[in-house]
Amino acid sequence: MKKFILLICLLSTSFSKAGNLDSLLTIVDQEIKNKQYKEAIYHCDVLLKVKQLPEIYVLKARALVEGRKQFTTNDSVFTASINCLNKAIQLDPMWAVSYGQKGFTFIIFQQFDSAVAAYTECILRETDSANLFRALNDRGAARIFTHDIHGALADYEVAKKIKPDDLGIYLNLSTLYSNEKDYKNAEKTVMEGLKKHPGNPDLKNNYGWILLNNQKYKEAITVFNEALRFHPGDNSLLSNRGFCYTKLGEFEKAFKDLNESVQADPHNSYVYKNLAVYYFAKKDTAKACENLDLAKKYGFDATYGNEVEELRTKNCK
Repeated sequence: MKKFILLICLLSTSFSKAGNLDSLLTIVDQEIKNKQYKEAIYHCDVLLKVKQLPEIYVLKARALVEGRKQFTTNDSVFTASINCLNKAIQLDPMWAVSYGQKGFTFIIFQQFDSAVAAYTECILRETDSANLFRALNDRGAARIFTHDIHGALADYEVAKKIKPDDLGIYLNLSTLYSNEKDYKNAEKTVMEGLKKHPGNPDLKNNYGWILLNNQKYKEAITVFNEALRFHPGDNSLLSNRGFCYTKLGEFEKAFKDLNESVQADPHNSYVYKNLAVYYFAKKDTAKACENLDLAKKYGFDATYGNEVEELRTKNCK
């Protein structure tokens, strides 16, 4: 605190010294990283009394959003954060970072159409490749929630060209292509990813998932077996292998895999969906519907498709 006050005094007498400003902004940034949100907001307010700068408003918005659980209501945090970002944009309409933070804020508060619009403004202004990659990735995520899957695919494809070694891009793209039943592009994407990340269990899981969706259950099990040799106990691999065993009527193996998957991660929404499929196959509708409810409780949403809602509507009261 003493260091901060000293720097404030120096800054107020000679604000043109960029080194002093950078030191202050670094302190506030570190406070946010250390989850000292109230201190960061206080110091932003002190700085803003000396000089109105977009960097300070963006830092304050970050502290508000990241520390939202420490404050009164989400509505007040959202309004204060957006007000800060609007002021930052007024001060420098061409600074991409303000729009990127605005997009992030809209995503946190589940205003996905507004997030897409904000990230679009960010992308139009961004010149740094790392930041552009992040903005495309985040806009793609927001577009999924607006059901603009083709837009999300386009964003991820452009992001892949910017950062072709990023694992997450191959996972996102192959998952979306699979959800769209475009298994040709899904498989192509997985194979590209495996060249850069050999043996990665998540990519292997996606490859097995592609085979699974083509009803090639035995081939999918072979892929899951291979991945599990390197990553024993991986809950997603076990869950998907269990689903394949269900479809092949090998119920004992299916239940063993699905049960182990739940034990490994009791909050994995997808395994509850697979358990529901297992219980439907066993003609136990009550337990199937219980597991569909758990899938929904733990976050099975549009990212994964509409299967849970369709099964609940068809089979559950």
